[in-house]
Amino acid sequence: MSDEDVNRIASAVAAKLERPEKSTYTIPDLMDKFQLSWDTITDRIKKRQFGDVIRDGRTYRVPASGVQYYIAQHSGKAYHKIEKRAVMQIHANPGKI
Repeated sequence: MSDEDVNRIASAVAAKLERPEKSTYTIPDLMDKFQLSWDTITDRIKKRQFGDVIRDGRTYRVPASGVQYYIAQHSGKAYHKIEKRAVMQIHANPGKI
């Protein structure tokens, strides 16, 4: 057996062992992926932040396109509010007290 054969077999085994990208995600999958609670995920599904979802009996299935849509909507630069400097007010001389 030559090195070329070993490399070919190793690449074939590695290809079989790789996990294929999921086509749909359940709520526990999304909880693991985004580190959010069950209630938060279901709330965001009901607010249609994942786009159209598949209702499978009592469970929800979010397609991969919905997950990509959610990531696109919730990624980017963070917004930092620029604080205004405090302005000192100069009071007019009130005169004799």
